[in-house]
Amino acid sequence: EQAAMGRAAAIPAESLESAQPHLVDLSNLEADLGGDLAFIGRLIDLFADVVPETVRAMEVALAMEDLPSLSSAAHKLKSSAGILGVHRLHALLSEVERLAEAGQPARLAPLVDETVATAAAAVDEVSRLRPRYSQETS
Repeated sequence: EQAAMGRAAAIPAESLESAQPHLVDLSNLEADLGGDLAFIGRLIDLFADVVPETVRAMEVALAMEDLPSLSSAAHKLKSSAGILGVHRLHALLSEVERLAEAGQPARLAPLVDETVATAAAAVDEVSRLRPRYSQETS
């Protein structure tokens, strides 16, 4: 077991990163928008701006057991996640929204924690992808 851990430690970080599944799939958006790179870039910027405030609103709503606000925040971010092809985050937000509407706060705490972590990872990933979409179209 230690030998296996040693081998994993010897793998360059870039290889490990590329081996991880991607959270973001922009291929459908690219196809739908006909390669409008500048517009996709603006959508990425909007997502990166909206995520921190929205996940913070979700955390506050959960702490206050304000389930309608939690559901509303999850719904708001769910649309952006769907547009950008962040399927795992979209699924988590759908479940947060469903449980909040069903009045099940006990099941929400770990789910919101996972959603916040996934949202942060998605922002990191779109931030790395952003330079691809910096070209202005004519």
